[in-house]
Amino acid sequence: MSEQIETEKSDDLFQSLRWWEQLIIGKLHEGISQLSGEAQDFILQKHAEANVESILRAAAQMSGRDPMSFDVDEMIKYHEPMEILGSKGNSSVTREGNVITFRSSLGYCYDACIEYGTIKPYPAYCKTTKFFFEGLYKIPHKGPVKAEVIKSAIRGDGECLCRVELL
Repeated sequence: MSEQIETEKSDDLFQSLRWWEQLIIGKLHEGISQLSGEAQDFILQKHAEANVESILRAAAQMSGRDPMSFDVDEMIKYHEPMEILGSKGNSSVTREGNVITFRSSLGYCYDACIEYGTIKPYPAYCKTTKFFFEGLYKIPHKGPVKAEVIKSAIRGDGECLCRVELL
C-alpha cells in the first residue's frame, strides 16, 4: 500500500515539475520571440549548443567512441537515425560532396519543445536549426560550416529543408 502511495506522490511531483518546466520555457520563448534579431540570435545559439551537446552524448553512447573524432560521414551515420526517430520516419540527412541536406516532410516542427506545446512556434525559432547544424557539423569537418534554413514548417512551407555547406 505505501509503495502505491509513494508512486502516486512521485507521479504528482513529476507532473508538477513538467508543468513548471513548460511554463518557464514557454514564457522564456514568448519573451525571446519579441527581442531584436541580434538578441534572439545570441539566445538561440545557446539553445542550439545544448542540442548539439545532447546529440554528441547520444552518438557517444551509440558508438562507444568519442564523437569529436568522427568524420562527417560518421556524424551523419549517428545523427540521421535520431532525426528519423524524432520525425516518426519522415526525415533524412544526406551528403553530396561538401553539401549536407536535412529534410523533414512531417508537415510540422517536431522539435520537442514545440511538438509538446512547451513553446508556441515563432519564425525566428528556426534559427536554432541553422545554429544546430553549423555547430554539429563544424566538429567533424574541422572547419567552417554555413547552414541555411530553406524551407520551414513553422513558416508555412509544409516541410523543413536545411542546406549545410562544408566550407
